[in-house]
Amino acid sequence: VILIGIGVISLYAQYPIKTDAVDIKEHLEDWENRFDTPHTVEVKSFKQLGETGTYLASYKLDESPAMAVLEKGINNRLKIVSSGSGTSMVQYEDVTTDDGVYVVLYGVNLSEKISMIEVDLQTADYSYLVDVPKGDYFTVVNLLPATIKSPVTISFMAYDKNGKELILDE
Repeated sequence: VILIGIGVISLYAQYPIKTDAVDIKEHLEDWENRFDTPHTVEVKSFKQLGETGTYLASYKLDESPAMAVLEKGINNRLKIVSSGSGTSMVQYEDVTTDDGVYVVLYGVNLSEKISMIEVDLQTADYSYLVDVPKGDYFTVVNLLPATIKSPVTISFMAYDKNGKELILDE
């Protein structure tokens, strides 16, 4: 009985995050402030990737776009496994799950100039277009075909609503 209790306590210590906005924000703040550098966090979206145990939190870290990958434990709670952020207008991460490889585009679109992004995989013969949702910060997630494995390297071009190519980070 004592071993079972220790196991349950250990599991909740490893996977402490409930799937509600307040708890996710609190844990992202702890995660980002773990190196004694104060940051502000504003969660923009939270979603499960397909039918997997992998979740994605998109957030504003100070004034920069950021995202974190979370994994679900058998206690139905989450833990943060990685995060990324930066100052570029558009960034990407590839996330491998049981479903396959997802490409996550995230960024800042303060004046909503970006309407569409063309994604071109450099590691495979594959490209696609994505519509950028309205708002100052965005996240777009796409599952790649099963034949494409991680890691992936992409290039992308952004376009305005008239189809004119935009120069990013201006």
